[in-house]
Amino acid sequence: MTVAAEFYDEAVPGTDPIEIRRGFAEMIERCAADGVKVILVENASRFARDLIVQELGLRTLREMGVDVVPCDAPQYFRENADNPSVRLIRQVLGAVAEYEKSALVIKLRGARMRKRATSERRTLTLQRKRERGDNLAVLAPDAVVRACELKRQGLSLRVIAARLESDGHVTRRGTRYGSEAVARMLGLGASA
Repeated sequence: MTVAAEFYDEAVPGTDPIEIRRGFAEMIERCAADGVKVILVENASRFARDLIVQELGLRTLREMGVDVVPCDAPQYFRENADNPSVRLIRQVLGAVAEYEKSALVIKLRGARMRKRATSERRTLTLQRKRERGDNLAVLAPDAVVRACELKRQGLSLRVIAARLESDGHVTRRGTRYGSEAVARMLGLGASA
């Protein structure tokens, strides 16, 4: 075989009919003009991810005398009128490709919704903390100063938290500051 030309449809869904895909339409015109009889595709799911689109596309191309050959499975689209099981298997595999695409769309939509919800919760939490005045510099400026002094002594965040507690610097709830809170204190002290 000699490759006559290459065509590519970027960001075009495999559910679009072949006739409305720009690159595919150009390829069909080239096949008709130059007498090309075989189209190689990367794999069957790149040709179509919708069973109806697959079957109508194949019918259209066969009526033009053009065969479609997936590079990963050359026999996938072969027409064998005497063997209905070949057609059945092709259609079942086409339906599986359609299902996988639909399942992926649903999974990605769910992930986007979870990310959006997490982001919205985080934003609301920060807003509530600001409204309550939960700013370490406002709540405990002396704790910030003391944490910076202890850090200059080379102590770890956990040791600083324990020392702050023993010095009487605790959270609103009366508990020891965590390592993250101490790190934020040190950040506030460095910017002051």
